[in-house]
Amino acid sequence: MSKVLITGASGFIGTNLTQSYLDRGFEVLNIDIAEPRIQAHNSFWRKVDVRDEASFTAAAREFKPDFLFHLAARTDIDGTTIQEYDSNTDGTRNAVKAAKAAGSVSRAVFFSSQLVLRVGYTPKNDEDVNPPNPYGDSKAVGEKIVRAESDGAFPWVIVRPTTIWGPWFGVKYQGLYRQIRRGRYMHPKGVKIKKVWGYVGNSVFSLSKLAEADAALVDGKTLYLADNKPTDLHDYAEIIRNCWGAPPIREVPVTVLKSVAIFGDALKMVGKSFPLTSYRLNNMLSQMDVSIDPLKQACGPQPFSLQQSAEQTVEWLRANEGFDRD
Repeated sequence: MSKVLITGASGFIGTNLTQSYLDRGFEVLNIDIAEPRIQAHNSFWRKVDVRDEASFTAAAREFKPDFLFHLAARTDIDGTTIQEYDSNTDGTRNAVKAAKAAGSVSRAVFFSSQLVLRVGYTPKNDEDVNPPNPYGDSKAVGEKIVRAESDGAFPWVIVRPTTIWGPWFGVKYQGLYRQIRRGRYMHPKGVKIKKVWGYVGNSVFSLSKLAEADAALVDGKTLYLADNKPTDLHDYAEIIRNCWGAPPIREVPVTVLKSVAIFGDALKMVGKSFPLTSYRLNNMLSQMDVSIDPLKQACGPQPFSLQQSAEQTVEWLRANEGFDRD
């Protein structure tokens, strides 16, 4: 029986990755400070902080995984200094040490973030980064640690997840689905917006393929994790609307949306929430230009269409109305 060690397996993507490997008959160890989202996963969860080098390496040495996925991280963008993201820097360094200590890892997959690059910046190569905030900076440092400190002890690949959605995603990331359900989503009128996004079912499929892919296609490389085909935001919104049976999508001029977003900014400043802010509008309007060809080449066709992924996500949301974790 092959063994898989997943740090951060109590999180959104980790939960889905864990279930996928369990369904395939693998033995899984979850290293995480948080309790699993699925109660049945508790039996192979070990409460270990990835910043605790001794406990982390001891667990890896004892378990001797064939594959290691390092997902554990602080993922919010609220921090003001990189020191607040030591889970992403020291935690990654300890993941490298744990893989070495195990002496059994045939490939390690390290999670970074698309936020190692600010929107609009075109990198010269995989190591050229330009993060927009301390979170992105910490992930860029994590990438450097993997490259500098793995020392050829085990094969590795770095993945930069784009916006991923699907069952078990956190409340903060369910906004588009919830706004469409309530008839509150407003799409920029006359604007075509392409997004390199991904459904978690396709992401999990690709991750499992990366773990066993040809070395020439993945080892030492940095790949973006997303669906194989860019998503048209308006088309996606319409699919979600149909799945919910929700009111029609409203198309609003960008100038009006900017005014609404400024109003949202003002509410945010006094501690009140609002579905649209300037930050969210800018994210909505930004066109993503990252190459997903290397992932397609390494992993091949993905199993879920956009229609199927939206249907499964809505089905999960209906069944988990009280789910409140991020």
